[in-house]
Amino acid sequence: MDRVEFFKSMDAGVKDFDAQVINLRKRANELGGDSLGEFADSEGKLVEERTAFANQVLIAKNSLDEDWPDEREKTVKSYESLREGLSEAYDDVLDR
Repeated sequence: MDRVEFFKSMDAGVKDFDAQVINLRKRANELGGDSLGEFADSEGKLVEERTAFANQVLIAKNSLDEDWPDEREKTVKSYESLREGLSEAYDDVLDR
């Protein structure tokens, strides 16, 4: 996958992440009580992960060709961390 395709993929992934967070917030509001509290507890971490990912994407976009493989790997790891955090939030909020 070339750089352009890679960043398109990352953009699509983060848009899905944002949509999933919105859906989780709605679900927590519907369930109320403990679920709402769990979402509030998880939201800060999700925002942190999202910010770290966005920063890493910018670093990768601006990397020199010789640094690109390392920055691509860091970006993938950051994305994986983002998705893992979302999965954990779903488990906590929906008490799975």
